[in-house]
Amino acid sequence: MPNDNLQPDTVKKDRKKQSRAAEIWKRFRRSKLAMVGFVIIVTVVLLAAFASVICDYEADAITQNYDARFLGPSLHHLFGTDDYGRDIFARVLFGARVSLTVGIVSTAVACLIACLLGSIVAYYGGKVDTVLMRILDVFMGIPTLLLAIAIAASLGAGIRNLILALIISQVPGFTRVVRSAVFNIVDMEYIEAAKAYGCSPVFIIVRHILPNAVGTIIVQATMAVAAQILNTAALSYLGLGQQPPAPELGSMLSDAKEYMRYSVWDVLFPGLTIATIALSLNLVGDGLRDALDPRLKN
Repeated sequence: MPNDNLQPDTVKKDRKKQSRAAEIWKRFRRSKLAMVGFVIIVTVVLLAAFASVICDYEADAITQNYDARFLGPSLHHLFGTDDYGRDIFARVLFGARVSLTVGIVSTAVACLIACLLGSIVAYYGGKVDTVLMRILDVFMGIPTLLLAIAIAASLGAGIRNLILALIISQVPGFTRVVRSAVFNIVDMEYIEAAKAYGCSPVFIIVRHILPNAVGTIIVQATMAVAAQILNTAALSYLGLGQQPPAPELGSMLSDAKEYMRYSVWDVLFPGLTIATIALSLNLVGDGLRDALDPRLKN
């Protein structure tokens, strides 16, 4: 058998990464609720990704057919039809694609910005930390959704402006989370050793600090995606997101609210989709938190 001491350093590092990933996955699978959430969100993502294969966007989700208005669920229309005769199932699939895209993209960009800002203020501390965090505290004094509404309203309706509004509204809270995670690392001995060795601050932050804070960041990001999907629905409900006739879950709820007393499926299925996506992401986030927490190792 080959001696591990004779293996190249890159091979050893790859083995450590694989074993750590396998351990995290093993711990994640122990949570039944987390696995249920994982299966649900993967299913929803696949359905949304292949929505164009399952349904025809123009014929099913956009084209109006007044002869088929308010039809109930059937084999031909799984979720029924809306007030314009459009297939609700197709609109839910394409609407879920929009919601997932907005939630993931806005959270990913906000996370990158927050990692940069949070690492800088925690690493340097002093006046840099004080000035930047006080500025962010001003924004954190405004509720996230209210801040997003104000930004989206000032920029104008549309998906791009909606994503930008959600990014800006997320950065203050994300930065504080990253800052707290990095603060627990900057005083570690290996960071002091890297400084003594002459490593640059950028190298230390990218190579040593952020990789050790990634667990906290991933958990926070997972929870944030669920929150931003809810915010996307809320902003679209107010007319600040996806514009008709393009489908989006929040705008579908807004369009159907006046018909909900005699066409309940118009509201039921988009609402259930939003709730299911948010719940499954939160379950996955809880499972990741437990799997990445070193204090829970057996």
